Amino acid sequence: MVVEFEIVKLTNFSGNAPSVYVVKLLNDNLTVFEKFILENKYEFKSEMEDIVNRLYIIGKRTGAREDYFKLNEGNPGDGVVALFDRPGNKLRLEGKDLAGNLLFTDND
Repeated sequence: MVVEFEIVKLTNFSGNAPSVYVVKLLNDNLTVFEKFILENKYEFKSEMEDIVNRLYIIGKRTGAREDYFKLNEGNPGDGVVALFDRPGNKLRLEGKDLAGNLLFTDND
């Protein structure tokens, strides 16, 4: 199965530090990040605010510090990381650190 997608830069979260990118499937109107927000914004409102704030801080101020992420979330060697709202919580946004830039993919 071939999955066609584009990579979209989240300009609101990209600045002097790493740029933040997300995947958008070509047959979808929304990016995976927009879907993530829509699926979680009511049930996990404060957690979503924490993740959005963390993304802003990463892109505009501090960069992608290792302690912001849970490493080795996927299979060994695939480089998948998870951005949590707070350590120990369940809500997470999965992605990859690609040459200092972040690419968030689907959480499924």
